[in-house]
Amino acid sequence: MYTKSLFAVTLLAFIALLTCAPTSAQVLVRDIPAPSISSTSLTFDGEYFWSGDNNSNRLIMFSPVDGSIVDTVFSPVNGSDGLAYDGDYLWTISGASARRQIYKIDPLSGALLDSIPDPAQSNAGGLSVDGTDFWVGRNFPTNKFLRIAQSDGALLDSVNAPGNQIRGVAYNNGMIWATSVNTDGDFVYWVNAATGAVQWQFELPEHVSLPDRRLRGVALVDGYLWLVAYAQNSNSNRVLQYDVSNAVQPDIVLDTTPYSFGECVIGHPLTWELAGLNAGNAILSLDSIYFRDGTDFFVTSPPSFPFEVAGETDFTIVVQFGPQISGDKVDTLVVESNDPDEGLLMIRVTGEAFPDEGQISLNPVSVDFGDIWVPNPTTSTTSNLEISNFGHGELTISSIEITSGIDFRIDPITLPVTIPASEFATVRLWFEPDVAGNYGGVLSILSNDPDQPQVNVVLTGRAFVADFEEGTTVWTYHDPSDNFDVGINGITAVNDANGDGIHDVVATTESGLTVCLNGASSGTADTLWTYNSRVVPSHSGMVFYDRALATIDDITGDGVQDVLIGTTGNSQSVYALSGATGEELWMFDTDWWGDGGWVNDVEGFVDINGDFITDVLACGSGDGSNGSRRVFALSGDNGELLWEGPAYTSFYSLTPISDVSGDGVDDVVGGTTTWVVGIDGATGGQRWQTNIGGSSPVFDLERMGNANPQTNNTEDVAVASAYLGVYVIDGGTGQQLWLQEIGSSFVYELTIIPDISGDDVSEVVVGTTSGRVICYDGAQGFEIWNQIADPDDPRNVLAMTTVPDVTGDHIADIVCGSLSNKLIVMSGWDGDHYFDTFGQGVTSPVDAVGILPDIDGSNAFEILMGNREGWVDCVSGGEIIISTAEPVPVPTTFAMRPAYPNPFNPSTSLSFTLPGISDVQANVYDVNGRLVRELLGSTLQPGEHSVQWDGRNNHGQATATGVYFVRLQTSFGTKTQKLLLLK
Repeated sequence: MYTKSLFAVTLLAFIALLTCAPTSAQVLVRDIPAPSISSTSLTFDGEYFWSGDNNSNRLIMFSPVDGSIVDTVFSPVNGSDGLAYDGDYLWTISGASARRQIYKIDPLSGALLDSIPDPAQSNAGGLSVDGTDFWVGRNFPTNKFLRIAQSDGALLDSVNAPGNQIRGVAYNNGMIWATSVNTDGDFVYWVNAATGAVQWQFELPEHVSLPDRRLRGVALVDGYLWLVAYAQNSNSNRVLQYDVSNAVQPDIVLDTTPYSFGECVIGHPLTWELAGLNAGNAILSLDSIYFRDGTDFFVTSPPSFPFEVAGETDFTIVVQFGPQISGDKVDTLVVESNDPDEGLLMIRVTGEAFPDEGQISLNPVSVDFGDIWVPNPTTSTTSNLEISNFGHGELTISSIEITSGIDFRIDPITLPVTIPASEFATVRLWFEPDVAGNYGGVLSILSNDPDQPQVNVVLTGRAFVADFEEGTTVWTYHDPSDNFDVGINGITAVNDANGDGIHDVVATTESGLTVCLNGASSGTADTLWTYNSRVVPSHSGMVFYDRALATIDDITGDGVQDVLIGTTGNSQSVYALSGATGEELWMFDTDWWGDGGWVNDVEGFVDINGDFITDVLACGSGDGSNGSRRVFALSGDNGELLWEGPAYTSFYSLTPISDVSGDGVDDVVGGTTTWVVGIDGATGGQRWQTNIGGSSPVFDLERMGNANPQTNNTEDVAVASAYLGVYVIDGGTGQQLWLQEIGSSFVYELTIIPDISGDDVSEVVVGTTSGRVICYDGAQGFEIWNQIADPDDPRNVLAMTTVPDVTGDHIADIVCGSLSNKLIVMSGWDGDHYFDTFGQGVTSPVDAVGILPDIDGSNAFEILMGNREGWVDCVSGGEIIISTAEPVPVPTTFAMRPAYPNPFNPSTSLSFTLPGISDVQANVYDVNGRLVRELLGSTLQPGEHSVQWDGRNNHGQATATGVYFVRLQTSFGTKTQKLLLLK
């Protein structure tokens, strides 16, 4: 029975330990019910446990497997504060003050056989056998371990006990296990019986099923510690079994999983730090650590052996992989220690050795530039060549040059170039032909790769004669992002970022990219640089409005215009980027004002602070009462705040205007939801405000020169008030000069074109949500022309700009982006449709338009478009033929020449001159003043014109012989001439 029960307990404990990592010196193996709700003392008779109550005379035998009661005997006294088994008999200490004795009891009958004095005087806390003697725990007046003679109770020794109140004692081989109820928790102590020194201790943790237990009796059985956990608030005492083997011996914990160093370059050894732990409480001696072979792997720490590790202490074994010859390496690390449960610990270690040299690899191995058009100013296309190092040492490029093919070149590169293992360098190659034909060349690269000291890259390309009709796509770009929306929200030209003499293009996308594209590209655009404003998730943002992208006069001194962007999202900042490289020059975060706000507009301004660098204007919305809801000026040099204007609900747009305050610094006008505000450009102070009606945001306003030159000489502003209409406002005073309501449509886009009405005042052109584009006289506000941008699908005009003449009439023209997915170009003279295109990519609404100075030698600007699918198209503006003939001077007066012939039959011709654009009416009347024929009714340009009369009336009937009068009415006056028809 004894062997079977104890084996069952030990087996269960062993299985439990296999599933538990030995990270502490004590491991709870199991708990079983105590035999009584008042069980306190505990001892083991070799087969079963015995426990005594604290308030009865029962001594109960129970199973160590499940706590079931096997037998019960009754002692002559109540209470048991300590219980021991001497191999034959039970000994118990009564807690009763009247019974200060230790009683010897027959375990079979409960008969009292003997007694000796209780040295604890009814303050006992545990009893344990030490050969022929006893150890008694005393908890009052002080904690003591008392050793007494079993024969007569004589005091043999006294040792101080730890804790506040000893409750259980178990003696084993010169050591005492004791339980103590302390004010700061219940503890188990392992104590040197000779000195009382605590060798180790642990606090009874709060097990899920035992939240309110207090420790009582303790017994040590076959290396396992058994404790009575006394319930304070319930009737469910438990007996806990702990494995405390680690408390009395060392226990090495080491991961023996095979380890691979991976790749190692000869001469550059690798190090592995193998972490270990002595989970036991005794000193661990690392007697020897070595490799069986020892030619490629070495132990560098510990430096000598044996090496001692204190209990519950980490240690580190440092191993070095330092091969001398290439190849696969394998060895076994052996660890010898004094852990009695472990033999030799062995770990398989591997690695791969490579020589210290680079290995060149190219991508692509040959470069075909495809087709490019000529002639050019300086057209080109580009390709990137990646030079990778697939070796394990450094790769050094000593030379890289075009050895044949004068129409190919490389960007300047500083030699030598050192490429670390598994990394690469990028070289940009250019193809720049100037005549049509097939081209070839060779790029040669010299390096320290011993196997390929020289590699050659074959270069090819073809050039064809450019003959782009208007509306033809010259090149395209597509945003490669796949994590965000990719719509193009802004696009503009920048003055030559790559040094080829051709303007380049900057575009912004909803994915957070700002990209600079080679303006002289062919087919697929060459990306010169990319900046990503979404790199940092906590400061991620993008350009939302086309007006939040702008160029600024060179602020870095490299001769290239730089780039400004204003973002939304989490960043809500103004960024200055190098136009040459895309490097972030500075950033201003609008959380300068509370929570900040969207940046809706950015502009290059003038030098405010006298450092000879152009400064920056921006405006924003407010995310809170202290947001960036104002116009503000920043230093172009470093982004520092120079001034802030007055705060309104939100500023959606701004424009600089020429100085109206007389201080020599240009001034500023901004648009809010309700107001247009004039701001001093030097200080940010408010000069005036004009109310344009509630809840009608000013999404666009543009400077337009002087709209009322007869009154003053200050610059004025055209304003697109989204829901109310179009205003022109005096830039000096804020006075409204004129207003044109749009009706049921809304107006979000506005642009300015040079004068076409002959009054030397620029005209105002707006795009509406009904798809109409309307041109208004800038001085008086009357409608000059009104056209639907896309008659096939009249939908919102989403973007608009002015382009210098592309139709050949010497009048600036209009570029529109539409919700109908088209780019549309219209005549600035009368709004007639010139061309439209969907572009070459996936069609979608066109939110961004721009213009690019002529890149194909056609004398016409190219047109830029960006849509919501992330496509940018550069579209040809067509060709303008420049005449070499002497220009015909524009007449300076209105005149009507004599009709010829006169008298006439059957027709006559009348010539006249106009000094400016004018509505013209030419009618024929009889001698009674009755209308006979309407000859002309249209708007004409400045110059010489003629009109014919064939002698017929408005019904096509021939008129009779007689006298008639022709009257010519213009904005410059009216003239009349007599005609004589003879038959």
